[in-house]
Amino acid sequence: MNRHTTIERLQSMSGQVEAHYDDVQEEYDYFIHQNYKLQATSNPANIRVSQYKPCLNNIKKKLASLSVDITTVQLNITEEISEHECTIHQDEKRLNMSLLMYQQCIQMIEMSEARIEECKEDEQLASVNAKYNRKISKGAKRRAILGGVISFASGIGGFIVGAVLAPFTLGGSVAVSAAYGVAAGVNISAAVINGVNASECTDRADLHESTAKELRDDIQRLEEECEKEEKEMERLMSAIDSLTRSNEELKFVRDVAFNMLKFIYESSERLQEADGVLFEVIQETDAFELVPILLASNPGCALAHIHLHELQQKWEDVNNLLRRNLRY
Repeated sequence: MNRHTTIERLQSMSGQVEAHYDDVQEEYDYFIHQNYKLQATSNPANIRVSQYKPCLNNIKKKLASLSVDITTVQLNITEEISEHECTIHQDEKRLNMSLLMYQQCIQMIEMSEARIEECKEDEQLASVNAKYNRKISKGAKRRAILGGVISFASGIGGFIVGAVLAPFTLGGSVAVSAAYGVAAGVNISAAVINGVNASECTDRADLHESTAKELRDDIQRLEEECEKEEKEMERLMSAIDSLTRSNEELKFVRDVAFNMLKFIYESSERLQEADGVLFEVIQETDAFELVPILLASNPGCALAHIHLHELQQKWEDVNNLLRRNLRY
């Protein structure tokens, strides 16, 4: 809703009323001339009611037309104010909702940033654990391979020594072979254990690396969410600025319309007062038509002078009232 367009429309309405005020003012100028003649007359017999009644009737018609215009403008301005109030209310609801969403975006970003920091720390820990277990796994594998080679060499060596000594030891070489066999068995068991430890460390390293990757993915997702929230915040801020300006303009126009309505209402009250007094003057002027009858039967009739005085007073009352109230 364009502020300037609305104000121009309100000014146009006001201009219509002002034009009718000018029409009434023209009739009032003629009324002043007639009232001056009436106030200058001291002899009731010189009063010709037919000379004064058209002036009063014309003013009354102009006031009635002006009253209709004022009523129409009042309705239009009231409707304009109602529309502005409705729009202001809707804009304020949207504004409050946007502000709430903006605060929610801030909270979401703060939570995401805190979670990102946690994920980074966890990712670093998982990466360190993965490297450590990978290192342990490699060491265990090397020990397992070395232990297997040694056990194999020990077994073969023991057998060869036993076989060589057999002719000379008369069977004693069997004990030597057995001893080497036991040693070989111990080395093989150690190699197996090292192999198992290497497998477990590899599994743990894989698990930590998988966890680290998931955490890196979470960090990327959270950062993307933060970017989306920041863009949404920019959009909301733009909407908030626009709604704030719109709301201020709507309130400005509404206040202008309120002031116009108040002024027109006061004008209407003044015109109603003037119309009431004018009605009394018209009645008094119509009643003065009986004065010539009184004067015909009694030229010096004091009642005729009383009627003249009352008529002059009524006209002067209307004159003062219109002079005060014909302002717009």
